[in-house]
Amino acid sequence: MTVVPLSILTKQATHMGKDETERFVTRRYNNEATFYDLLYNSTDDLEYYRRLASQANGPILELACGTGRITIPLARAGHEITGLDLSEKMLDQARSKLKREPAEVRRLVKLTEGDMRTFNLKRKFGLCLIPFFSFQHLLSERDQLQTLSRIRKHLLPGGRFAFNVFNPDLTRAEGLQRLDKVVESPGQTSMRYSVQWFDRANQTTRGWLIYEFIGLDGVVKRKVSPFKLKYLFLADVKRLLKKAGFIQIALYGNYDRTKFSSKSPMMVFITG
Repeated sequence: MTVVPLSILTKQATHMGKDETERFVTRRYNNEATFYDLLYNSTDDLEYYRRLASQANGPILELACGTGRITIPLARAGHEITGLDLSEKMLDQARSKLKREPAEVRRLVKLTEGDMRTFNLKRKFGLCLIPFFSFQHLLSERDQLQTLSRIRKHLLPGGRFAFNVFNPDLTRAEGLQRLDKVVESPGQTSMRYSVQWFDRANQTTRGWLIYEFIGLDGVVKRKVSPFKLKYLFLADVKRLLKKAGFIQIALYGNYDRTKFSSKSPMMVFITG
């Protein structure tokens, strides 16, 4: 593993602008959009969201919908769903995929560019989702509470909000380049690496995602994305939800709804 100096990250991150959340999110996902589905193709959570969707008392709203990884399968299951994302290039990928779906699926999906902190869709939903740890892109309590407020205003009576965050593991090595995934496909090997550091005072983790694409001729193409995420402990999330007016809170340790423990990989919340 390669040790990457923190100074490299710090120097470049200082140029990200005033709104860190927007700058980190759009830079990362606009950079990754064309190959995102190749290296983030997990379906571990799909059945969980299908089950939630089947219990919804109205249309579904997915925030941070990205390339439609969850959006399109829920539409295939017959659910009306609106997907919102901050990255226009990720939405372009979702629209391209949607064009290949039958008309009865396409008519159930609306995709829109927007910010989960400020969106106003002028309609209400029976279920709101923020899948795949995307709530952690919100770097300040103000951002978190603004988002939760917008979600509450968009829920029908009895509507539910479902999301998940990592269960923080601050024992992970810092400054080391780690190989996270390898995908073999005809003519190419694709690899995803990551390197991270913790800012314990501000409860953030930041670093780089490094992507390598190796052709049959051995030539390597590389893309690099900076990331910054807020890590939250259980008490933090409960406090935020209650402050935003979400009283009924169910907590699980994984998508199979196992009981949460200190060793769980994530915190899965369903609120109303």
